[in-house]
Amino acid sequence: MEKQLTDNLYISNEAVEILDFLADQKITPATFGKNQTISHIDGVDLYLILFIKREEKDEFIKFTFKDFTTNPDSMFYLLNVLKNLAKEDYQMFNPAQRKLEEMIHMRPVFHAYYYPKAAA
Repeated sequence: MEKQLTDNLYISNEAVEILDFLADQKITPATFGKNQTISHIDGVDLYLILFIKREEKDEFIKFTFKDFTTNPDSMFYLLNVLKNLAKEDYQMFNPAQRKLEEMIHMRPVFHAYYYPKAAA
């Protein structure tokens, strides 16, 4: 079940739900042998999915940004969280931080695509 973090940012750590989402979107990785970060856009929503390989129990985290092009504040909020987490565990959280930074830089392009009249 997703929990709302900000106006348009949601989080889920339900492994079955996340695996179903990956399968439905046809973006399931070939293997889950290492930490991975997947970004996916569906309509105007952005998904950032982390797979964290742990000795005791593997973990999935899915962040959902609803209408991400018009709500950049939540992207910057999560970026700051990931930067702080990367200080403690670089290999685990830095890939997610980098992936989110890429999406932040590309956000204006997606905004112009989804809302061409607003960009003009």
